[in-house]
Amino acid sequence: MTISATLATESLLRAAQRGVKVRVIVDDLLIQAPEDFLLALAAHPNISIRVYNPQHKTGVSTQKRLWNIFSNFRAANQRMHDKTFIVDQQVAITGGRNMADEYYDFDQSYNFRDRDILLLGPVAQTMTGSFDAFWNSDLAKPIESLLNAKLAPDAKRREVIYADLHAYAQNPENFAPEVKQALDDLPLTFRGLMG
Repeated sequence: MTISATLATESLLRAAQRGVKVRVIVDDLLIQAPEDFLLALAAHPNISIRVYNPQHKTGVSTQKRLWNIFSNFRAANQRMHDKTFIVDQQVAITGGRNMADEYYDFDQSYNFRDRDILLLGPVAQTMTGSFDAFWNSDLAKPIESLLNAKLAPDAKRREVIYADLHAYAQNPENFAPEVKQALDDLPLTFRGLMG
């Protein structure tokens, strides 16, 4: 996983551990995480993960992937490009960024300059409706239904995965201190915007 995806995942895990219900839809083509890691996250009672149009990676053999591409390229190429982050149907962020380092100034050789927009109020409810349509689509499959259940880590291994994720996010070598401070300050920033 990339640095940015790892840090975002750790933030979502922390929220889930505080009791926040977290739902994530990931485009199948972009998943870059080990299966046991994904299953450990999905095993958390407050985290649900769905994979959009799983025809390339998640639970798909190379032979099946090639068959999907050659037998029905249009269906295999159907992607989910919606990029939204919605909190309590009140605050939303949308834009063009993928969860890759070159979108968040973590890449050492090249960085994109996509922009995001922060939306507050009723428009976030509308965006939630769009997210729900994707979530309930026949193309969005629960990750547990796609991966081998035998690979699911037990409770002890899940705790190790969670602890490793938290340790990574706390390691100052993984990102600049001002970035961590900005992330820690987000709740106060949002309160100031809403007030």
